[in-house]
Parts: sequence; C-alpha cells; structure tokens
Amino acid sequence: MPENISQRIVNFISKLPHYDEELMEGIHIARRITDGTVLMAPDETEERESGLIVVYWQGDLSRKPNTLIGSQIAGLEIVEGVRIGFTMGDYKDHKKAYTQLAEHFANKTGATSL
Repeated sequence: MPENISQRIVNFISKLPHYDEELMEGIHIARRITDGTVLMAPDETEERESGLIVVYWQGDLSRKPNTLIGSQIAGLEIVEGVRIGFTMGDYKDHKKAYTQLAEHFANKTGATSL
C-alpha cells in the first residue's frame, strides 16, 4: 500500500533527533523520546490524505487522542530538532538549518511546514 501524506509526515518526524521510529501493532509510529508522546497516521482515509496525524500525549494510549494538522506539528518538531542540533554543535546557523530541514520535509512528504 503506498504511503499517504499523514504517514510520510509521521515517518519524517520519526527521523528527528528527539524521536524514535517504532512499529506498534503493525503500524509505523513516531515516539518522542523526551516524554513518550506517540504520533501516528489516522485510520480514516480522508484524514490520512489531508495530512492529519493522531497524537497520544505522553504515550498514554488509554486517553482519547487528538487529531491535529501534521504540518503544524512537524514545524514545531523541526524547530526543536534544529535547537538540539545547534546545542550539540551540528548546526552553526539556526535559520539556515531550519530552512534546509523544512525544505527536506517538503521534499520527503509533499507538505510544507508552518
């Protein structure tokens, strides 16, 4: 089955330094390593093609999840990834690093980060 835009967004986020890619019940998810928050593509076809993602805050699957705009979440997580990279010495220029990562996001997902 070809990846939809929501899954491409989740896959991209899972590659950021503060995320881990996992397989949960056969579904590829992104888990934030700082607090366990889980991001996954929704079940509904229409939502997946709209770029929405399902968020389980702190990884608590017993709580009702939020369905949010994936590009907005990605934009915030890209900023955090750049901040971590800058702190670790991987980047010298915040703005340039953000621009490059945002362009990479657009190329990989077909969406634009906010």
